[in-house]
Amino acid sequence: MKALLSIGLVGAAALALLAGVIGAGGDTSMFVSPPEAVAEQFARKLAGARYDVARAHLAYDSPAMRERIRTTSVALRRRAGAISNVEGTSGAIDGDVATATAVITTARAGEIDIEFKLIRRSGSWRIAEWSARL
Repeated sequence: MKALLSIGLVGAAALALLAGVIGAGGDTSMFVSPPEAVAEQFARKLAGARYDVARAHLAYDSPAMRERIRTTSVALRRRAGAISNVEGTSGAIDGDVATATAVITTARAGEIDIEFKLIRRSGSWRIAEWSARL
């Protein structure tokens, strides 16, 4: 029984130490979606014309950003046609600012890249800006 209690205490101490190291180190992808995953999810929502759901990924919500989501989505779907794959690729992380790219594979237009600038707000990566040649 004492051995089992000792194992439990050692495990709890190890988990507390790990949580402290991650918290003090400014976790950027262990317990939150990394920037490339946020970029990929946002691009999938643009491709699917899911404007309201895409807004959840924004750092700043405004009527101008909502219109930008809509116009980017329309331009993407017009150029791309059927989308076969969306994949996020990592960029650089510098403190609370990161970059990522979503590569959208289509039959009609080939690969379309959308580049993102993200900021970390309340511990989560949010999209601050994006650019695409559509």
